[in-house]
Amino acid sequence: MALLALVFEQLQKSVFLLSLLVLSAFILFSFTRSSSTGDEKRKLKLPPSPPRLPLIGNLHQLGTFPHLSLHALSKKYGDLMLVHFGKVPTLIVSSAEMAKEVMKTQDIAFCSRPKATAPGILFYDAHDVAFAPYGEYWRQVRKICVLELLSLKRVSQFQYARVEEVSELVGKIRKASSLNGGGPIVLSDLLVATSNNIICRCILGQKFEGEENKWFGDVAKDLMCQLMSFSFTDYFGPRMSWLDRARGHIKHLTSIWSEFDKFFDKLIAEHKEAEKEGKPRKKDFVDILLQVQKDGNDFELKSDHLKALLQRDPEVWDRSEEFIPERFEDSPIDFKGQDFQLIPFGAGRRGARALPLGSFGRTVPSTSGSALREALDMTEVYWLTVRKKAPLILVPVPDSP
Repeated sequence: MALLALVFEQLQKSVFLLSLLVLSAFILFSFTRSSSTGDEKRKLKLPPSPPRLPLIGNLHQLGTFPHLSLHALSKKYGDLMLVHFGKVPTLIVSSAEMAKEVMKTQDIAFCSRPKATAPGILFYDAHDVAFAPYGEYWRQVRKICVLELLSLKRVSQFQYARVEEVSELVGKIRKASSLNGGGPIVLSDLLVATSNNIICRCILGQKFEGEENKWFGDVAKDLMCQLMSFSFTDYFGPRMSWLDRARGHIKHLTSIWSEFDKFFDKLIAEHKEAEKEGKPRKKDFVDILLQVQKDGNDFELKSDHLKALLQRDPEVWDRSEEFIPERFEDSPIDFKGQDFQLIPFGAGRRGARALPLGSFGRTVPSTSGSALREALDMTEVYWLTVRKKAPLILVPVPDSP
């Protein structure tokens, strides 16, 4: 009895260690079982792959800048490389030739989207056009977006919003420049605000700025951050979903979704009421979606669907790791998705269809290319898209007094 009491006392002192041991054993058993089952089914001829660790795969090889880490690995393992993020096998494509093969020749095999925690919660079970899996629903909502929002006809109809917002932007730049004695100013915040205002006016019928609408920008930015947040479920399977719940990840995503859900409910109700009263106003994307929903046709557009819709290659480029803007002068390579050496808007079925809405003209300083490169700090910051760490500072020059 004394021996049993001693053992029990020691176990009580080591309860945390014991719990950790049991948890580790459970995780190891789960992954060993799933991986061994897959290996027993068939042996596949797979692309080259860097060595991986148990459980986490190649996650430990992603540094502060994942795209640079993957680029370094691709130099060793080739243009088509297989890595494992936890349990998820991921194909890394690193050349224009392979990108064309994946995004054009084999487009139908790669154009779907996997299930992910954040889009599933934030976008009504991934019913938006960006994260919806390939199928009849995605084809229909993409058709609605292309024809009713992003066609040249619609873009022309929304020209009033772009003209008014850009005119307001020019006024803000003039004011900021005059307050600074005609010196340089940081345009980043002004450009982001203008882009957001144009998009909100075209889609929602109004812009959301000022202190009374500050919550909208804060929640929208939080939503974008959560799209790139880490999820145990995504990388290690549904058995690990309890870890996402335990650390508050699911609660936070649900909170963001709830904010937008209430906002969209109110917005849709206001549009329906305005339509019912016959108030004269310019049509926006919400009005268009409500009309599509009303018409019915062969495609059922539910309320949740409506809310979801609102929401360096050295073989190609010489000195590809250097900033050389003059390389694009008189270049036959286009950026619209047909030339796979440069695809900022994607390509294939999943290529960005908002290109007509997002293209604009700009000029660069008359400074020579070498001087311009030396003047610009191209240090990166990793976010949903890679951007400059130091914002671009420009000197506005008016075309007219």
